[in-house]
Amino acid sequence: MKDLSPLYIVTGTTGSIGGKIAETIAKEGKAVVLACRNIEKAELQKERLMQLTGNRDIHCRELKLDSFASVKSFCNELNAQGRRIASIVNNAGIMTHGSEISSCGYEMDFMVNVFSPALMSILLEPLLEKGASVVFTTSLTRDIWNLSECFPYEKHFGQLATYGRSKRALTMFAVWLACEYDKRGIRVNCADPGIVNTGMIRMQRWFDPLADVFFRPFISSPEKGALSALYAMKSMKTGIIYYHGKEKRPSGSIIGNAQVTAEKIMDVLKPFL
Repeated sequence: MKDLSPLYIVTGTTGSIGGKIAETIAKEGKAVVLACRNIEKAELQKERLMQLTGNRDIHCRELKLDSFASVKSFCNELNAQGRRIASIVNNAGIMTHGSEISSCGYEMDFMVNVFSPALMSILLEPLLEKGASVVFTTSLTRDIWNLSECFPYEKHFGQLATYGRSKRALTMFAVWLACEYDKRGIRVNCADPGIVNTGMIRMQRWFDPLADVFFRPFISSPEKGALSALYAMKSMKTGIIYYHGKEKRPSGSIIGNAQVTAEKIMDVLKPFL
């Protein structure tokens, strides 16, 4: 597979931001893997991107981030194929409206936003070429809530709080992985898209209609939200958070607790490595 151009893997491409990320990469003529839960939607998107860009090196693969088995199957197929990887953009994420426990026994926000992207980024490490990048999607909520003592489990669910804690844990893991992968010349950065005009910001609460009128018109478009991931993907630096075109270092508390949190995450992943 050395004669083929390296792959750019983007998760959650059937969403607004992921779709714009994949479209930008495809327009640059790069090989794109649309890694999505809904393979039917991904196939439609693949056809649209091929027609839009003329790029025929676009591929769909099923990836269900609420299942470690699905993540491992996805990675096993790519490892068997042996094609090099230039970038993994972990864009997909969720904010659940009520407490949900995955089949693996973890709160769904942590399962989808933290553990599965971490597992994928480790299992695909053998294919990452020197100079490759790994991007994790964080959020400003990472600096609002601390992890609970029972992490990696979530004891007291709160819609925003649990989501924020998942993004805090993910950012800590990214800081740790940046140090680990730096030895191989692989960059690891975070992308903070800001508050973007997508379906995720709907909280299914009484104030949603008011927010649509007074708040939604002033937040970022998916195109602008995608810029953070693209900057993070192309940056020659590592261990940075990108918010649109701006660089930001993780907070001292995130850096200081990254090792301990990453070790707990690795303990969760150990049976699947």
